[in-house]
Amino acid sequence: MRNRAWHFIGHKPPVWQVQSGESEFEVSGYYLRLVKRRPPDAAWAALLDDVETDVRLADAFFEVGHRVQGVDRMRAAALARPTQASHDASEELTARLAENASLMGSVESALHNRIAGYRYAVERLAAEAPSPEQKNVQAAIRRLARTLARRPPPPAPDPPVIRAG
Repeated sequence: MRNRAWHFIGHKPPVWQVQSGESEFEVSGYYLRLVKRRPPDAAWAALLDDVETDVRLADAFFEVGHRVQGVDRMRAAALARPTQASHDASEELTARLAENASLMGSVESALHNRIAGYRYAVERLAAEAPSPEQKNVQAAIRRLARTLARRPPPPAPDPPVIRAG
């Protein structure tokens, strides 16, 4: 799951992604990169390619994420049962559950930001260089938004950690 997430969140967010809670989302950054040294037709084509790539990769990420969340639910259930498991193993499992939930949230947030950036780019490109390609790009953005809406539900809250006696 982590490998599939890097496309969306990377090691550090791209300039056009929001730093959650730290600053206002800079939607224009993606657009400025998109049109830099490109004729309008090439910008429309690149925009469509970016959105379609995100649709494909988001589908794959959420498919894997759904499986990981199923395993995490089993891990959470195992943590809730009294056991002779070591305190370190319990802490490791709890950390893994938190990391997976955080990763899912980060990708979800990044996708919301990308959708906002793509919509901004469509508005600007349509005003500056209208193209029949606009309909294809908007349809791809709607597919990306539907993919995000179909994401698996978050796992249940962290269970209490029961330590063996």
